[in-house]
Amino acid sequence: MPWSLNLDFSFSYSENNNIITRNLNTNISARVKLTKNWNISYRSRLDLIRKEIVNQHFTVQRDLHCWVMNFSWSPNPSFSYYRLEIRVKENILRDLKLTKTGNVRPL
Repeated sequence: MPWSLNLDFSFSYSENNNIITRNLNTNISARVKLTKNWNISYRSRLDLIRKEIVNQHFTVQRDLHCWVMNFSWSPNPSFSYYRLEIRVKENILRDLKLTKTGNVRPL
């Protein structure tokens, strides 16, 4: 089962008119190829100072021989959405697809 996991950290510090701003974030990305036809990936950014998830994104991909199915879901606090797309794999016919999307903004 091929897989990958990436982590990176960033820190910034600034001071302007005696106001100090500090940021400490980590970015996480992971991929797993479950079978020859199934792929799953995840991306996320975490604010380590506020101890909260800033954004995250899940993707599931399935190879359907001549077609490919992609499902993306992003349950973020400020804006969440999903997208399901089934499309032809052949480059010349890439515009032939079926797409369903939805999104939610907080009140």
